[in-house]
Amino acid sequence: MHSTARIGIGRALTCATLALAWISWTRSAPAQTPKPVEAKRGTPAVDGILDDAAWKAAPWTGPFVQREPAVGARASHQTRTRVTYDDRAVYVAVECETDARVEARMGRRDQIPTGEALRVLIDAHGDGNGAKLFSTNPSGMQADAQVAADGTSDIGWDAVWDVETTVTPRGWRAEFRIPWSVLRFDAHAPNVRIQVERDDYAAGEVTALVGIPQNSPKFVARFAPMQGVSGLRPVRVFELRPYLLGRWRMLKDPDRLDPTGTWSGSVGTDLKLGITNDLMLDATLNPDFGQVEVDPAVLNLTTYEPFFQERRPFFLEGSDLFKTPIRILHTRRIGQSVEVPDPIHPGGEMTSVDPTATIWGATKVTGRIGGVSVGILEGTTAAAYGTERYTDAGGAQHNEKRTVLPVTNWVAARVRTTVGNGSTVGGMATHVGRFGRPDDAVGSLDWDIRIASGVHRFNGQLAASRAWNLTDERHSGTAAHLALARAEDPTWLWTLQARALSRSFDPNGLGYLERPDVFHYLYDTTIRTPNPVGVLRSAYANPWVFRQTNMDGLVVDQHVGLDVGITTRAQWGAGLGGRYITPRYDDRETRGGIAYRLQRSWEGWQWWNTDPRPALRGGSWGSVASQNGGHRATGSVWFTWSITPSVSLSWTTTARLVVGVPRWADTEVDATGRDHYVFGRQDARIFDNMLRAGVALSRRATIDLYSQLLVGTVRYRNYQELVEADVLTPYTPSGDKSYQDLAVTINAVAKYEYLPGGFVTLVYLQRQALSPAPGDPGYGTTSDLLRTAKPDSMLMAKLSYLVM
Repeated sequence: MHSTARIGIGRALTCATLALAWISWTRSAPAQTPKPVEAKRGTPAVDGILDDAAWKAAPWTGPFVQREPAVGARASHQTRTRVTYDDRAVYVAVECETDARVEARMGRRDQIPTGEALRVLIDAHGDGNGAKLFSTNPSGMQADAQVAADGTSDIGWDAVWDVETTVTPRGWRAEFRIPWSVLRFDAHAPNVRIQVERDDYAAGEVTALVGIPQNSPKFVARFAPMQGVSGLRPVRVFELRPYLLGRWRMLKDPDRLDPTGTWSGSVGTDLKLGITNDLMLDATLNPDFGQVEVDPAVLNLTTYEPFFQERRPFFLEGSDLFKTPIRILHTRRIGQSVEVPDPIHPGGEMTSVDPTATIWGATKVTGRIGGVSVGILEGTTAAAYGTERYTDAGGAQHNEKRTVLPVTNWVAARVRTTVGNGSTVGGMATHVGRFGRPDDAVGSLDWDIRIASGVHRFNGQLAASRAWNLTDERHSGTAAHLALARAEDPTWLWTLQARALSRSFDPNGLGYLERPDVFHYLYDTTIRTPNPVGVLRSAYANPWVFRQTNMDGLVVDQHVGLDVGITTRAQWGAGLGGRYITPRYDDRETRGGIAYRLQRSWEGWQWWNTDPRPALRGGSWGSVASQNGGHRATGSVWFTWSITPSVSLSWTTTARLVVGVPRWADTEVDATGRDHYVFGRQDARIFDNMLRAGVALSRRATIDLYSQLLVGTVRYRNYQELVEADVLTPYTPSGDKSYQDLAVTINAVAKYEYLPGGFVTLVYLQRQALSPAPGDPGYGTTSDLLRTAKPDSMLMAKLSYLVM
């Protein structure tokens, strides 16, 4: 395709989507006016039966309407709710009718199994800035979360509340008791809003008290007002959760540098204290997160640092307040894994390295002061040490203890206030203080301005950083992010986005950024069906245009893409897409050397999934792409099987193939000090298998198993040297750069809630890892790798108790 044709296609797509976006600007999505919910004073017994006098005095709401697939349409099965309250709690009763058999599936807390479910969402401040979510299913499983203004949820938040359910001949009922102390209402003038949602499993619908469109940026603001609430007094929150922990390292891999002994233990505690009704202090002393599922192993073929989600409850809770378009806070940095350093003595060898930086303690204050949301997070980690063995000039052997990471203090502070009709303006600062080393600091301002009743949004962020690292020591940089979007419309959404990051912008002390030194703009649109059409439940088309350069003006990415998908009324889904990528440069491939020119290329993908409702369900995803005379392909297949209402099994396998793609393999330095950028035709075979199993012995006792087998082989052939951006010449490297990778992980967690908020937890963790190069032991077949890799296993027992 000629360049003029490519430019024509891009311009035509951009002009067409801009014209349609302008038309959509004048057409707002209709908003349903919610009817108030009348709450009566009364204290019912929480038993799931709903025959108390308190319930008889409270009126039922009108029937629920659909949120999916047709917003505002009549629900196939009736659902209704009523509300009472007293000085200590709010009570919500929900009655669900269905003509199908109700299956009471069980799972672990905060993971409601697929099937019938209810969600009660309460905005106790009534300002639309956030809500608390409480969810259950016919078996009485519990899940809770904090919900942001736009409906995104933070499942790291946990509270103590009650729910009881009963299955009836016509469906099922649920009765919630939610303490006011976990809602943190406005003590001066209670202004409570409520939303109740149901997953109607048989009908394949999401029904609700208020029919709010999916992806609404003003989701919480559209809740129904709760009338009749008065005479409440603030309840001071106090929760103390001490724990006792013991570890037994059953098997130790001698090649793993972790110095943890055979037996170890610790004690610690978590504290939650209500400073005011609107301000909460969370503190943890010597925390342990051994019960949190381990990160999956990754064989990284990119030039970017892998991103791992935060899973630790203390750092997850309240994290939504700290989210900004440029991620300047990534709490995984606190207590991070320790990289093995290079020896500093000739012929030296590292014999042990602490696996992580131990968290001594952390505190967090979140809530509101007046109309301003505030958040302060602070943590301190201990120094991480390593031992280097070396032989001096006299032949004496030494074991030298080295500081790998110093004692470090981590701080993030956030403020955000609401202005106008749901718009927000905020600021954030982070600081990393390293004992004996220079510190890092980042500051930013951000805004989210709602236009035309919230249908359109203008958001952005300005940031500046001052950082230090071993490569270029002290450096400072700036960043800007701007986006204009039509964020709420039943048929048409679009986003115009621009981002600029200076070469020296570095928030990675306490944040996460794939790369600095870029300027990009994006135009992204989505056309979708607002209601089912014929055999289709929904359909969408998503075209976009993207261009990215570095600050020298070198094009590093430029493409046009299209993705389309459908879901049938039977809830099967399928989609496909592709993108055309123009010639560009990879300025990171040589790790700081010559920018490598990439030829024009293409990529295509497809996906499908079955109806998610049956006991056995699954799907697949796959893609193929070209790159400089070579090809890449990825395929993934998954399934989930609910064997019984309390036993589930899921399996995912992913295969990645690379054939003949020229890639950087190493940089060799000759006797004159000249760098040689060694490339080779890369052939890679990577197979990643994950298996999960869950057994719910009761509502409060669960066993979960996670296992992973990752096997990868990366080989290079036809070695060459990159001498100019698009010139590769024959080259003979000092050795074969090929390698293999094996990682086996088995993680089992058994958990029992013996009292509300008190848990007994048993954790078993076994890992095997090996990364041999040609000639190293184990290099060869998968069976050779498995035989050579040595297991490292640990058993942990933890007892925690909640004092309120």
